[in-house]
Amino acid sequence: MSDPISSWNVDELAIWLNCIGLSSKIEIFQENAVDGQLLLSLTKEELTEDLGLSNLQAKKVLQRIEFTQQVQQLGEDVERSDSGAAAAEVEELEARLEETDIARKDLADVVEEQKAQISDLEQKLQATLEETDTAMKDMTDLVEEQKAQIKYLEEKLRATLMDEPVLPMEPETELDPEPEPEEPEEEPVPEPEPEEPDEQPEPNPEVYDDDDYHGPGMIGGAALGAAGGAVKGAIIGAILPGMEAGDGAAAGAAAGAFSGGMSGLRGRRFR
Repeated sequence: MSDPISSWNVDELAIWLNCIGLSSKIEIFQENAVDGQLLLSLTKEELTEDLGLSNLQAKKVLQRIEFTQQVQQLGEDVERSDSGAAAAEVEELEARLEETDIARKDLADVVEEQKAQISDLEQKLQATLEETDTAMKDMTDLVEEQKAQIKYLEEKLRATLMDEPVLPMEPETELDPEPEPEEPEEEPVPEPEPEEPDEQPEPNPEVYDDDDYHGPGMIGGAALGAAGGAVKGAIIGAILPGMEAGDGAAAGAAAGAFSGGMSGLRGRRFR
């Protein structure tokens, strides 16, 4: 109620009484046609004796009248102040409010943009995770396949080692010379059995002297043994792998010559 108290009518005064907590006294004020102008003229005794207020209620009415008048006076002072300054403040506040609205709108746009970026990043992350899972699955399958191949090769190697004998390790030397190419081992050529010299007739002492019969002798036995050994060696060289017939014949001739010579030496008779 910005109007001065002196201008209040009975109804406006009733509203004021209700505001100050004396609604129970509105009826008696209205019966006595108390308006704002009459209210300002009432004393404490008139309030208590004529209107039936208690001393405390009368004191309260007087205090509220004084307080209301002060508030109304302050309002009038504000209204009489420089309206231009107040208008400038109002304009400044309106400008701030407009700036705040703009900033709020810009902030809302930034938030929406950030939400869109976050959604895009989430989709990319999901796609990356799916690709990673697929790659890990492929890698796991490849590892399992490699393990299976390694296991198969280990079993195959184990079976190979069990089938072939393990060669003994040669003792190491301090300075190993460069290894010479190993020649294939040749099976030993069976030594031809010594041929028994042909039995010579016993010399007849009546016909031959002791110095006339000497037997085949060492040279003759060697020649006979060489001939026989050459034939046997050639046959063996042609049969055995890695040996030529000529090499076998030479080896057989040498062995036969030695054997035949020894036999001739033993068979010689001196009488």
